[in-house]
Amino acid sequence: MHSQPFAISDTGEFILEDLEAAPHLRGWTTGDSTDTIKHCIAEKTEKIKDIICCYLEWRLVLVDHNVYSPGDWEDEWETIRDDLGDTKPWSEIVVLSLTEPSTHVDVI
Repeated sequence: MHSQPFAISDTGEFILEDLEAAPHLRGWTTGDSTDTIKHCIAEKTEKIKDIICCYLEWRLVLVDHNVYSPGDWEDEWETIRDDLGDTKPWSEIVVLSLTEPSTHVDVI
């Protein structure tokens, strides 16, 4: 017997039932964004480690390639900011939207 993930209600409406997306399709969480930004901080910091002392301030600009990441939702970005921890040596971290480059979030 094959179970279908939909039903037709008495009103003729199409209703999705008990659907669960595969893990890679479930969406992007604030934890995913935090982990990705932390990874970028570590990776980029490693690349500049020999010249960090040459400048007083460093700015890290990241491009958001994930369509599921938080957009304009300030609460989610505040959670990400709180969970980042140490962001040194970066004075500023900005995340730009891939699809709308004029849209950005100041992470720190």
